[in-house]
Amino acid sequence: MWRIHLPIARPAVITLVLLSFMWTWNDYFLSLITVSDPGLQPMTLGLGAFSTRYGTQANPLSAGAVLISLPIVVLCLFSQRHFVRGMLSGALRERERRAAAPAGPL
Repeated sequence: MWRIHLPIARPAVITLVLLSFMWTWNDYFLSLITVSDPGLQPMTLGLGAFSTRYGTQANPLSAGAVLISLPIVVLCLFSQRHFVRGMLSGALRERERRAAAPAGPL
């Protein structure tokens, strides 16, 4: 069963894991509400320290945003082939079925 189902579902599972990781990594409001200890807060909350009511420090904010997004970019680059295959698996299978079906009379 694992030899049949897992290879077929691998692109979809990798796509799901990648999207779930991205949504969790970028979650700002849930951690803002639930985490009160500054040592346990995620990096996205740390970006808020660069923006005050007196102004925004654009250079450190931009550098922090790049550093925070770097793991997501690296993960997407390494799993791009599986991600695209998982996103297009349903569309390509339908096209393959049409190509394999014998042409009927017009």
